[in-house]
This record gives sequence, structure tokens and C-alpha cells, in this order.
Amino acid sequence: MEAPLSPSGDETTEAGMAGAGSGSGVTEAVTKTAAVDEGFESFPQSNSLELDVRVTSPEKHGDGYDAYVSYCVTTKTSMPTFKDGEFYVRRRYKDFLWLRGRLEESVPGCVVPPMPEKHILKHLNRFSDEFTERRRHLLECFLRRVAEHPLMSQSEDFHKFLEAPAHELTTARKRSGTILDSWADSVKNYASKMILRAPDDRFLKLNIYVAQFNTHMAAMEAVSNRLVKELGDLAVDVHDFGPVFSAIANSEEGMLCHALTAVANDLERVSESIKGTSEAMAVELSVALHEYLLYGQALQVVLRRRDVMQLNVELAMEELDRKRADRDATLGSDGKVSIGTLMGKDPSVVKDQKLERLAKEIQDLEVQVEKASDVHNKVNEALLEDVQHWHARKKRDFKQIFQRHADAQIAMHKGNLELWEGMLRQVNRIPATCGLNRMVGSGKGGKGSEGGES
Repeated sequence: MEAPLSPSGDETTEAGMAGAGSGSGVTEAVTKTAAVDEGFESFPQSNSLELDVRVTSPEKHGDGYDAYVSYCVTTKTSMPTFKDGEFYVRRRYKDFLWLRGRLEESVPGCVVPPMPEKHILKHLNRFSDEFTERRRHLLECFLRRVAEHPLMSQSEDFHKFLEAPAHELTTARKRSGTILDSWADSVKNYASKMILRAPDDRFLKLNIYVAQFNTHMAAMEAVSNRLVKELGDLAVDVHDFGPVFSAIANSEEGMLCHALTAVANDLERVSESIKGTSEAMAVELSVALHEYLLYGQALQVVLRRRDVMQLNVELAMEELDRKRADRDATLGSDGKVSIGTLMGKDPSVVKDQKLERLAKEIQDLEVQVEKASDVHNKVNEALLEDVQHWHARKKRDFKQIFQRHADAQIAMHKGNLELWEGMLRQVNRIPATCGLNRMVGSGKGGKGSEGGES
């Protein structure tokens, strides 16, 4: 079974940052921060080649606790790094999850697109058609966003995900190390406790914006879900209206019977139109808005990781200052007050040994801090640049989301308007006196008929 994950795809742990305040903890954290530097030199800065990825054909495997769903991932590309121009593989949810984790490690300054949560809707069975279709849609969104990104699209792990046989991918998953295992996945718990010594105004403002954006997206999604439900309920009510007209028509005759039957049939078509629009709206609007809520949460996680990286650098610099202060104090002392001299050692020898040790520690820390600071600055610039790309994608996506929504609403209302006008024409053909004449004929003891009275 796949492990539970947060909206951003993180499986959080408590380990990792516990020793950040100690010298050894700072050294370890700074070393791992610096190791991320490889991600900035691995990939080219642009991707102008075609890479089209689709996720289709959900298929259930197994039964009971071990049951899972796989998806067909089809790729069409002109990129020479792939063996073929068109190919497909089957992948399950945890394969997508592995890919996202690898991308987070390799491009730490980028906002990795979000994954659908373990359970999109709690009331849905995870093997139901509605659940698998929503998950399929969001998984395809994830891969297509990765494919259009200039850095992530060049990732070796991404290419392996797209074309490697299942057994090779399984081996790669088991063999994969994680640069950030000891601290990146504890960001959510740790970030709330940290106070940066020198917070960056650019990222303070960005954090405020993202928090507000997520609040607005959550509210918009809630309203969209209500509209989908109300539209679905309306479709049911209109559908129930049709049989009533049919029942009335069966008790009538002539033009009234014909008109009411036509109205009943058209009401069924109106109901189908509303139902189709509601179902499309659930994916094209509600799920799309939900994906952007997840996207905003993914951006928040990246910002917190950036803050953790800065805090590690700050703590390392403080540790370096303490070592330097210790060295200066040792230089000015006679070396007589120490554990070594109390044990009978020569004070000058004890002093020289301590200075030698401090010199080595200072030298190592200076190298680590310099490299970690350089990586941190690169992450800052890369993140700011990727946020600009994120804003550009957001504008494009929001335009498409609401254009499709507006087009769907217009099409539904135009179609329904034609149906209602057709119903009105049918009703207008009913003679104004047909019902009255029938009543009059019945009231005269059977004398005459509708035809005779007219």
C-alpha cells in the first residue's frame, strides 16, 4: 500500500533537524545543504523539444489489501535522449510519488508540481470510476507540468520513469538515496519553530502572498463544489419533472397529449445537458482549482525548505564565530586552566593541541559555510525565477480554466434555451379552448363532442 502523504507529496518525519544547534549537527546539515549544489549544474537551462505525455487507461490489479491501480503513461517526443519517438509504460501511484521525491531533491530551487493526495475525496471508494478518473486527471497534470519545465523535463529520473521497464524502475526506487532525508521531510514541523536571524524581505512577502493565495483557492474550490452539487441536484429534479408530464399526457388526448409528451422528452434532454455540464464542471473547474490549491501548498513547502537552508547556514556561521572566539581566547591564555593540565600534562602542549584542533575545525567550517552560502544564494535566485514562471503558468491556466467554464455554461444555456423555446412552441399549438370544450361536452350529459361543439 502507498504511504500516506501530505498535499504536497511529502511523507513527513520527525528526524533530521534535532541536532541543528550543536556543532556536529550544524556541520552535517551544512554538508548536506552543499550537496544539493549538484542539481544546479546537471540540466540545461531550456527545453525547446517536444515532449507530450498522457495518462490513460486506469486498470485495477489484485484484490483486497494488496489491490492497486496502474495507469498507462504514453510519451511522444522528438528528444534524442529517448530511445524511441513514441512509447508507453504502466505506472502505479507510488511510482509517481517516487518521481516527485527525486525531482524535489535534484531541483531544490524549483516548485515541483503537486501530486493528488492519497484520497481525493474521502467519501469515494479508491477503486471507483469517479476516484480513478480524478486521480488520472491530476497525475496527467503532474507529468505534463514536469514535461514543460526547462529543468525537470531533463531529469534522468523523469526519463527513467517514462521509458524504463517496470523491473528497472523498481530497482531504481530501491537503490535511490535521498540527499535530504535527514531534514527536508521534517520541514513542516521544524519550520514553525525556527526564527531566522536575517529574514529576506523578498521571501517574507512571497510567504504572505502564498498563504493568501491558498486561502482564496480553498474558498473558490468550496464554492465550485457547491455549484457542482447544486447543478447535479437540478439535473435530478428536472429529470423527475419529465415523468410527471408523461403521466399527465397519458390521461389526455389530441394536441394536449402530443404537446405534453414532447415537453416530457425535451425535459429529459435538458436534464442530460445539465448533468453533463455538472460532471464536466467537477473536473474542468473543481479539480483544476483543487490542483492549484495543492500547487500553492507545494510552493509553501519549497519556501520552508529554503528557510531551513538559510537557518542551517546561519547556525553554521554562529558555530564558526564560536570556534574563532574560542581560538582567540586560547591564544591569550597560559593554558594552565584545562582538563589536560589537571591531569598532569604540560600546559603549553595542551594549548598547542587545542589550537591545532580549533584551526582544523575552523578551516573545515569556513569551507562548508562558503559552499553552503553559495548554494543557498543559488537556491534563492532559482526559486525567485521559478516563481515567476509559476505566475506565468498560473495566468495561462486560470485563463483556460475560466474560458472552458464560461464556454460550457454558454453552451448549456444556449442548448437548453432552444429546448425550452421548442417546448413553448409545442404548448402554444394547444387550442386555447380544447380543455374547456371537453369540460362543456361532459357537462351536457354527453351531448356533442369536442369536434361537435367546435
